[in-house]
Amino acid sequence: MTLATILLAVLLQGAPQGTPPTTPGREGAAPPPPAGRPPEGCLLRSNPKCYEVRWEVLLNVVPTDKQNPSPIQLEDATFFFPLIPLSTWSRTHLDSVSMTLDRTNQPDPRAGSSMRLDRTAPGGIAVAVLPIGAASGQTLRTTMTFTAVAWRSDLDDAAAVRVPWPSEWPAEAKPWLAPQFLIESDDARFAAFVERTTGKQLRYTPVFAAAKQLLRATIASFRALDGNGVEIGRHNQVRGLRLVGAAQSMQAGQGTAADLVCACVAVLRAAGIPARPVIGVDEAEPGERTVRTTYVVWGEFFLPGSGWVPFDPSMMRGSNASGASPDRAWSGLGRIKELNTRVPLSYFFLPPRNDAACIQYPGAWGWAARGVVGNGVAFDSVRFQMISRPLPPDLR
Repeated sequence: MTLATILLAVLLQGAPQGTPPTTPGREGAAPPPPAGRPPEGCLLRSNPKCYEVRWEVLLNVVPTDKQNPSPIQLEDATFFFPLIPLSTWSRTHLDSVSMTLDRTNQPDPRAGSSMRLDRTAPGGIAVAVLPIGAASGQTLRTTMTFTAVAWRSDLDDAAAVRVPWPSEWPAEAKPWLAPQFLIESDDARFAAFVERTTGKQLRYTPVFAAAKQLLRATIASFRALDGNGVEIGRHNQVRGLRLVGAAQSMQAGQGTAADLVCACVAVLRAAGIPARPVIGVDEAEPGERTVRTTYVVWGEFFLPGSGWVPFDPSMMRGSNASGASPDRAWSGLGRIKELNTRVPLSYFFLPPRNDAACIQYPGAWGWAARGVVGNGVAFDSVRFQMISRPLPPDLR
């Protein structure tokens, strides 16, 4: 797909592939519900780790006519990078956020001072907004750096299984009952799946036990996983996340690990349990995969009186979750020791703004622009770096 085609779609139809239908975030809008807080009740966090995260996006125009290349010509371009200031398992220091911009390998000294934070985005996230204005050349490179703390998660399953359904979900959980981009929880097939799985017993089963039952059934419905969902391009470049979404992957019974998360979240929402995907970044052990630091996707559902319960369907798949009772611990649900090596970036595959688009593969960040590319094709790539830092004084 050429950049010109994508930009035309942005102008005429808004962001390609749709945008999250939850209320768009705008500067000056009403503040969102609380994002999260330290765990309570059945949840416990421990072993905090601090990281400096570097998130770089490179937009590169490859000319189709190398004899007469024509550069990118953009007007009113803007980049959007989401951040999660506070969740049950992480904290991002917004005062540590900085951004830089290179235009065809030439640093733009004004970029850092023009960056602003939109703290009114839905779901309690913040969006770093970097206006670029007019742009001409072969490449644009945007880099955001920030500091975050992540905790390991633990869960008392025996206590969690006794938690009843609430009479009303709290403000921080309610937004995560609605469908969103790639999570079509209002599709009638998800309601039918919940009915087949739970029968008439859904509301007579404790909410935690119901969530476990639904997660187990959803994971079992996937016959195969097509990788972790990270799209790797030429020269080991991360392009974004490769996925088709909850409805299509559930219908096919297969998809990427990111698709499986979408399907699990959609099923839980269809059952009336607030749930959300978490798009983050983690660092693998040396030699574990081609690109060491890259995207990772997992999920969370809300447990009344405790907070957000993390779950990783890829870890649960093929584990003791297939036969263990709900009051027993399941690998990958609630207790994830690797969670303090993951820094969450967003709960949306695209920034929750009507004007945010992606080039081809969604990866939490987005952009908006007007312009053309005469005879070029646009490619984007993403690079992450996680550097361990000392814990802030209040956590030592």
